[in-house]
Formats: sequence, C-alpha cells, structure tokens
Amino acid sequence: SNIQDFLGHEWKTSEVYNLTSRKVWQAHVPSSTMPKLKLPVTRVLFLQTNSSSCDSKSQCAKLVHELQLKHMSQWKEPDIVYNFLVSGDGSIFEGRGWNFQTTFSDYSSSKTVMIAFLGEFETNPPTLRQAESAKLFIDVAVMKGNLESCYNILILGENRFFIDMAQSIKQERFNCQN
Repeated sequence: SNIQDFLGHEWKTSEVYNLTSRKVWQAHVPSSTMPKLKLPVTRVLFLQTNSSSCDSKSQCAKLVHELQLKHMSQWKEPDIVYNFLVSGDGSIFEGRGWNFQTTFSDYSSSKTVMIAFLGEFETNPPTLRQAESAKLFIDVAVMKGNLESCYNILILGENRFFIDMAQSIKQERFNCQN
C-alpha cells in the first residue's frame, strides 16, 4: 500500500523510512524488565535528546549507543528511555520500540510512545528530513495498528519547532476532534 507525505510525495510503505534495529546500533540488553506498552497507543510525545546531532548512519548509531549507556549508568534506567529516535538524515532508530513503555518523565504511560529527535533545537530547527520522517513514521504506525488514528501529540518543553510540527500534523488528521 502507498501513503502520501505532507509535501504530496507518494511512498510505498516499505520505503518510507529506514528503521535501524537495536542489533544494528549494538544496544545493550536492558538491565531489568520494563512495563509493556498497550497497543494501539493513544499519545505521541516529541522531545529532543539535548545531545549532539548526527547525519550519517554510523555516526548516529554511535550516538544512540552512547545515549543508552548514559541513561543506564547515570540515570539508572534499565534501557535507553526513548521508544524511537530520529536522526538528522531522517533515519529512525529503535529504542524501546513498540514493546516497552518509558518510565522517564511525567508523561510515561502504557499508552504513550516517546519519539526523540537527535540533537538540540533551541536555536536551529530539526532538519526537514527529520520532520518528514517522523510524520511518515506516525502515518505508518497508524496504518499498522500501533497508534490510534486520533492520537494526541504531546511536547516536552516549550520548543516552538515541535509545537509547529505538532500543529501541522494535527491539521492533516481527518475526522479527529482535537
């Protein structure tokens, strides 16, 4: 099946985004069990990693690996806290994936998926490829039944780039009240 992105490009769903598995970025095994997500989830939480950004698969894989180590050693989390991460080149990295909920932040619940943008965006916006890739990832998640079609978008912090992106995504959803 095909989907259209917000610029009107048509994509085969298998070509929409490049998902980098935990195995590829050499994830450590979680240090303890984690609560499961209840699919389909109803909320998407966008946030930034407040780390350096990256734009090649090998550079980003290294950065995601470093973030996991930081979360496990310094933050005492059982795993990287994000469900998915989006890099500057538009690649999607699997964190906890669709299996496990995050226990990080007040927004954690069995119905929230956390999507982190690799980088720090107080002054510069995420790349267009990051934004497009995140939107397409969400569209496919709805099609696959991992995300409710009338999901809510949450933003951690007051980042205007994420607020603008959330507004544009909300305008594209059909038959939803909010």
